[in-house]
Amino acid sequence: MIKVFAYLRVSTAQQIEGDGFPRQGDAVVAFCERKGWLPIRYFREQQSGSNEHTDRKLCREMLELAGEDSATGVSIIVVERADRIARDLIVQELFLKDCRARGIKVYAADSGEELVNAEGDPTRTLIRQILGALSQWVKSETVKKLQAGRARKARETGLPCGGKRGYGKRDLEGEKAVLYDIKMYRQQGFTLKDISTELNQIGYPTPARSPHGWTKSTVHAIIKANEPFFSEQK
Repeated sequence: MIKVFAYLRVSTAQQIEGDGFPRQGDAVVAFCERKGWLPIRYFREQQSGSNEHTDRKLCREMLELAGEDSATGVSIIVVERADRIARDLIVQELFLKDCRARGIKVYAADSGEELVNAEGDPTRTLIRQILGALSQWVKSETVKKLQAGRARKARETGLPCGGKRGYGKRDLEGEKAVLYDIKMYRQQGFTLKDISTELNQIGYPTPARSPHGWTKSTVHAIIKANEPFFSEQK
């Protein structure tokens, strides 16, 4: 038998003493009996329907206990009707979006409709599209701000930002020594091949720990990447 959670919500303390919870519970039980399901826990919450589900203690607990890979084995939540999640349609959709991410299905007992993946309501479809577009916009704006910050940092420091620093730009003593030796050899008129031979004889590690040792192309790449340093007169 499939195990499910039941979520019952009333808005006011007065409804707790009325027929709110019993009526919702009866509707859920009748629906589950028709489906052959077993409600193993009822989450009864007194919260305004305008409050998002993340602000509701029992609703948060229920979602944390449910899901495709949950220890409880429960991946279905049953409510009396959709407005027991929230009367506000956007608040409902945020709840259903969270359920979708967790692999949880939500059924409304009054209609039998599975709400998480429902596509029959044009208004719900529109809201989901708006929320998706808004999420994409927020992501794009965040990336744009990060890129602008990295570019500003690079202009201020003259160093690349946001990635691995190139050879000679990491404040490592061994790399600094190589740069100074290459600069000295260039001032003495050494060719790239001559410089690579000298570096191999000294035993400096190559940037990528190449088994072929220092080569003309490696020396040229380092000079090109550190052009401001090699252009200095001193």
